[in-house]
Amino acid sequence: MSKATLGLILLAALLHATPAGAQACDPGNPCPLNFNQCRIFDGCINGSCVYSDRNCDDGDVCTDDSCNANAPGGCVHVPHCGVNTICSDQNICFKRAIPLGGHIVFIAECVNEGPPNCDDNDVCTTDHCVEPAGCLHDPVPFDDHDVCTLDECDPVAGISHTPLPGCCNLDTECSGDKCTTGKQCVDHSCTGGAAVTCDDGDPCTIDSCNPADGCLTRSRDGFEGLACICDRTPPATCAGATVPRTITKRSTKACKLIATARTADTVHARKLLGRVAVQLKRAKAAVARFGRKAPAGCGQALAAQLGDDEARAQSAEQSL
Repeated sequence: MSKATLGLILLAALLHATPAGAQACDPGNPCPLNFNQCRIFDGCINGSCVYSDRNCDDGDVCTDDSCNANAPGGCVHVPHCGVNTICSDQNICFKRAIPLGGHIVFIAECVNEGPPNCDDNDVCTTDHCVEPAGCLHDPVPFDDHDVCTLDECDPVAGISHTPLPGCCNLDTECSGDKCTTGKQCVDHSCTGGAAVTCDDGDPCTIDSCNPADGCLTRSRDGFEGLACICDRTPPATCAGATVPRTITKRSTKACKLIATARTADTVHARKLLGRVAVQLKRAKAAVARFGRKAPAGCGQALAAQLGDDEARAQSAEQSL
């Protein structure tokens, strides 16, 4: 027998022989059921039960692939950079291409991007991260529990408490109106009180009241600013004293001239007002003699009043 013929016979024997460790099979002796998820039954081939390893490569370099015989389906794919929780550092897997032997291969590269940024750029919220919900934005409390303020929160400007007009908590908060005194805070509202008297007793002034500033006084102007001197009474410091007739006579004459000037033409009126100023100047001069006998402060106050009357007459004359 030739060596070639012997070789063919041995080859045929090897092909029909059962591999060592393999289970023999035939149509009457089938292979047993396979419960190993990591082994795949290929069939009864040449009288032997043939099994091959399960290929778990998913083609993704960002997963570490393995096989667990007891796992459903067998294959297990674990993220190469680990499993991130919502609020922990975020490890991201990137596929980096590298030329190798004329080919391009990909390797996994892990980059730590840190924990998630929960800042919503709103100063009216408190930002934090909670597992497993993730970022939460809780409203910042801004109620100051004062019924007299409007409480608001602006995402940029922040918290503000704007006072509500007319609202109060204490009686002392009702003093803002300087034209009223004695107001009280009742049910968060200022009520009651009495009006402030602003009349200074001088007919030559116009008296008014402003809630923010209180009493305001301004001098009358024009012809009325002169005619009013005839309605003036002696100063309070002269109470009980008899003003000399010389003074009252000149004041009375001045008032008659003023009444006449009211209806006169401009030229005549100017002359009359000049005579008014002269009469008032002489009346003021007579006060010096009276002042020595008058009550304390009377002479000085009366001279000041007549001096103002004279100045008003001169001003009225110049305005014509």
